[in-house]
Amino acid sequence: MKFYRLLILSVFLNLSAYGQVTKVRGYVKDSISGEALPFVNVTFKNTQTGTITDANGYFFIETRNASDTIVASF
Repeated sequence: MKFYRLLILSVFLNLSAYGQVTKVRGYVKDSISGEALPFVNVTFKNTQTGTITDANGYFFIETRNASDTIVASF
C-alpha cells in the first residue's frame, strides 16, 4: 500500500514540473512615432528561444525554461 502512495505522489510531482510554461504576448512599436514595428526579432534573454513580430507588430513567445527578460532587436 505504501508503494502505491509513493507511486501516485511521484506522478503528481512530475506532472507539476511539466506545467511551468512562460508565455509572453506583446506589441512592439516605435518609441517616437508610435508606429508598429513589423519583423522585429524577439527572444528570451540569453536563450535561443525567439520569434519575430508580424506585419502589425504583434508577437507571441513561450518557453519551459525560466526566463524573466525579453530582448527585441531590429
